[in-house]
Amino acid sequence: MSEPISRPNDFDLGIIAEFRRSSGRVESHGFASRVVLLHHIGARTGHTRVTPLGAMPYEDSWIVVGVPTPSGGPAWAMNLRVNPDIYLEVGIDLVAVRARALEGEERTEFLG
Repeated sequence: MSEPISRPNDFDLGIIAEFRRSSGRVESHGFASRVVLLHHIGARTGHTRVTPLGAMPYEDSWIVVGVPTPSGGPAWAMNLRVNPDIYLEVGIDLVAVRARALEGEERTEFLG
């Protein structure tokens, strides 16, 4: 992955630290084992970023959902559109994955 690593905000740093101390569990904010650490590349900067996200396991993959913002969506979602080959930290494992947006019936199934 690209360097340098960009620094997450203090809230995210706390989640990341608890995740890593507890082999992927984050009890302090109610995530339990439904959190992953998304290792992604900044679309504009090329810097590696780590973002904790609530996630739902689905078949052999994970579903993460970004909530739209006035500027168009979370930055990590834009980063995945530009650089979809990423890593997920799941428990104690670092897994290479290819991100993709849900479309059509699949999107309706999860998002209504």
